[in-house]
Amino acid sequence: AKPLRLVDQIAQAVVSIRRPKAAEFNFAGNLRYKHLGEHPSWEGFNDLFEADRRLIGGYSDRGLARVSDRCTGHRNDLLVFRPLVVFSSQNLVTW
Repeated sequence: AKPLRLVDQIAQAVVSIRRPKAAEFNFAGNLRYKHLGEHPSWEGFNDLFEADRRLIGGYSDRGLARVSDRCTGHRNDLLVFRPLVVFSSQNLVTW
């Protein structure tokens, strides 16, 4: 929140930051951001799978269509995430 200068907005509940859901990632990649499925890394999503797992996807060998899951405690050098900023008062989402 500090690098994005959103600490005050988060405290006021005007903004929230989270990981994108798999469906949002796929939609954004197909609609506008074609590069999302081109990097040799896994994108960590906000979607929970079972009690201790999250969905991951976007690895370049299958692009946007590839979705898998990983244990939340599992470390992986190829697992990354990007912040999704949600402006709740205006119903806006930005990447």
